[in-house]
Amino acid sequence: MLILSKIIKNRTPRIKIKFDYNKKIIANIKQLPTARFSKSLQAWHIEYSKKALNQLQLMCLEMGLTIKYLNKSGTIGLIRPENEHTGIDLKKSNSVLSKNDDSKNADIDIAKQKLHIEIHIKRFYIKTRYNAKRIEILKNLDGAWWNNANKVWISKANIKNLEILQKEFNYWSEEEYLKIYNLVALIDDPLILELYRTPDNIKQIWVKIRGFKADIDFMK
Repeated sequence: MLILSKIIKNRTPRIKIKFDYNKKIIANIKQLPTARFSKSLQAWHIEYSKKALNQLQLMCLEMGLTIKYLNKSGTIGLIRPENEHTGIDLKKSNSVLSKNDDSKNADIDIAKQKLHIEIHIKRFYIKTRYNAKRIEILKNLDGAWWNNANKVWISKANIKNLEILQKEFNYWSEEEYLKIYNLVALIDDPLILELYRTPDNIKQIWVKIRGFKADIDFMK
């Protein structure tokens, strides 16, 4: 588990990452573009930005790690405009699904200030400030429900919901989206290997492979 918190380092907001010593985690954190190690804090930290946080979340998703946030809201904090010197980047990401015009994209980027999406154990966890249009979209996601205790929307982590979230909110960059698509596809349609025999030929074993990116070339 990684524990994240917002800190101020050299007068600049950063995201502090706390975890039990693990060489594999350290090796992966070192690959993050904005990762730095603080001797005074004895902890790693990354840029306080949506892009850096998404990169960290993808790393955790690929490694099967969970994230815990120290503040009660369950997020690093609200994204604020660049002129408040928070280090948050509000530049438009290039979505592989978005077909909005520039003015609408600008509105979407500002809306990201109040939206936070995570994937954990086959579910999307979506935290947002109240907005009637946005809530209507979330209510119509596959398997969506409102968790009042944690103040978060939860839905199934499947391709259908992923495509809706990206189309409506343009939340991930193209690179992030492609990685998440592959991970969600494996959740939605897992790779399964089946071995079985038939009564008429018990000496022969039949192999069946199915699921996302099922590949039988290695058996030929």
